[in-house]
Parts: sequence; C-alpha cells; structure tokens
Amino acid sequence: MATPFWTFGASIYLPKHHCLIYRDESLGVQLQVMTKTQGFSRGKVREYYFVDGVKKVFHDEESMLKALEHKQSQGTGFPDSPVGFLRNVAAQLNLL
Repeated sequence: MATPFWTFGASIYLPKHHCLIYRDESLGVQLQVMTKTQGFSRGKVREYYFVDGVKKVFHDEESMLKALEHKQSQGTGFPDSPVGFLRNVAAQLNLL
C-alpha cells in the first residue's frame, strides 16, 4: 500500500475555521485539516481525506488508502485533471 507524501497546498482562513490543505498529486489524494477558531483561541482539530474522483469523505488515512487501493484495482485510474481543492473545501463546509 502506498503512503502519501503530503505537500502543503494552501492555508485558508474562514470566519470560524482555519483550513490547511495538503496534496499528493502522484496518488491523487488530499488532506484537509480543519480547526475551529474563536479570536486567538483554537478549538478541536479535525482531519478529512479525499481521493480524486471519489465523492466520499474519509476521516482517517487508513480508510482513504483502502479506497484508493480499491479504485486502482478496478482499473478506473485517475481523472486527467485533479479535483480542485476549493471544491473539496466547499464539500467539507457542508459536513460541519
């Protein structure tokens, strides 16, 4: 099973959250670290994982890697252009 090599993608400040985005383009996966914020205090940190071309949101790296392995074994491959991180952020905000 491949292990993602996360590279920093973006840091987005939202009204009540801070979002850090990391990607591994070679595997077509993305990690979003969402932190609730109130002024200078920080709240609970949550991690969300995405696989390009899969609509499901994963809450741990292990389940994401299993889905990625399943996708690769089906021979569906990866889309020509990766899903944009802003689309994933929008999907994430609907989950909170």
